[in-house]
Amino acid sequence: MADDTILTLTHATNRDIDLLLVEELQCSPAFGEWLVQRVSGNDFERSSVTHSTRGMVAQMEQRFIKGRQRDGIVAAKLRGAYVGGKKQLDYDSV
Repeated sequence: MADDTILTLTHATNRDIDLLLVEELQCSPAFGEWLVQRVSGNDFERSSVTHSTRGMVAQMEQRFIKGRQRDGIVAAKLRGAYVGGKKQLDYDSV
């Protein structure tokens, strides 16, 4: 396969493509360099890819934060330091 051949995905959603990009960025620093080189010629494409990439990174960060929070809650429950919030609704009266 030639270096200038671009493989395309058919029937892929934007979410699928975003997840593929995130996975590739995590696995291969060289992919990030390649991506920057490919989009550096056109300002519109570059800004679009930058926006999409920032969105993906933000989603990854949110998943990491929620995971750490979940782990912290489990650890606190095991120590007996976390009992949860007070009940906001009386289910018997509903």
